[in-house]
Amino acid sequence: MCSSDLAEAFALICASRIGTAETGRCCGILARAAGLAGICGGQFMDLAGDNDSAESLSETELRKTAALMGAACAMGAAAAGADEKTVDAADAFGMALGMAFQCRDDLLDGDGFCALLGREQCDALAKMYTEEALRLLRTFSDTAFLEELTRSLGDRNA
Repeated sequence: MCSSDLAEAFALICASRIGTAETGRCCGILARAAGLAGICGGQFMDLAGDNDSAESLSETELRKTAALMGAACAMGAAAAGADEKTVDAADAFGMALGMAFQCRDDLLDGDGFCALLGREQCDALAKMYTEEALRLLRTFSDTAFLEELTRSLGDRNA
């Protein structure tokens, strides 16, 4: 994500037709996900080459892919006027989904977790995060579509 993408994301939130309170909540969620504890910090870790262990690579991806998906899910809940508990649950689901997506992506590309842990462990990690995302979906009702989407992202082959 580059700075122009981030600026565009804030512009879209501000131009949306949701209420003022919801707009503020969404901007706060995106700002936290984009800052040093999120995408910017993860990108710094990535560029610094601090990904020589599963723990450091996990921290990098939690700040990047997972933070972005978590924020997207949390902003959807916030825009709908959900309470903080629901917004936090949506964020947790998105974070797990983001990690499942990243592990599967690394498996397909042969880099990241796959290069560090090997194909079998990377596949197991993708499955673990997919199952975690599915477990977190139980917080919500009417999740058939999200369950299908989660399985598709966690099991994709291309």
